[in-house]
Amino acid sequence: SLSISGLSLIIWTLTGFPYLMDNHGAVFTTRIGLWLTIPNALLVPAATLQWGNSTGGSSISSSVTSQVTMILALIAKSINATNAFTACIVLVNVAAPKEYLGTINGVGQTLASLMRGTGPLIGGWLWAVAVNLASPGHQYLPFAVAAIIALLTDRIYAKLRSFI
Repeated sequence: SLSISGLSLIIWTLTGFPYLMDNHGAVFTTRIGLWLTIPNALLVPAATLQWGNSTGGSSISSSVTSQVTMILALIAKSINATNAFTACIVLVNVAAPKEYLGTINGVGQTLASLMRGTGPLIGGWLWAVAVNLASPGHQYLPFAVAAIIALLTDRIYAKLRSFI
């Protein structure tokens, strides 16, 4: 599954991403990545749902449906992350004064690394909370939080658009 995700990342980065950046700009490309992250975040836990009829449908078809759902979610995640993160970095580099570009880029990369470390920490904690809830739909909690964060981040970019 990660090979498929990586392959989709390479294909999108070489074909679709340049088209979006050239025709719509960095702010729109970042926002479209955030918008598509919301349904994608909710698609990942949907792979854990039981597919098929309630009378005990085929577990093989249910397993295949779950695997296909997860692969599609991973492909979408690669595309969305490329749109949101890469366009954001391009936007920061374009907006930065040339004499501070190296410093700003270094701080930006440091903050990105910090988020790559704290994201799994917070996600793991949310998953532990969700498992302890043991209520129907508990698997959606960490992904719903990610969707809410994407929505709030989009609101920041909506305001930023008027400044650029």
